[in-house]
Amino acid sequence: MNDEWFLRLAVVMTRENIKGFACLMESDEEYRRRRAWLRLLGLMETWALIK
Repeated sequence: MNDEWFLRLAVVMTRENIKGFACLMESDEEYRRRRAWLRLLGLMETWALIK
């Protein structure tokens, strides 16, 4: 685990938080659907960094 890995992870997490905040402005149904999709993308992105 090097510094770059942690930096990338922090960027991914920050991006997730910003997306989540943007989703709060939308309707509940739309929010839930998009949140699930973003979580999946975030997991895939994180997995790609770990590998």
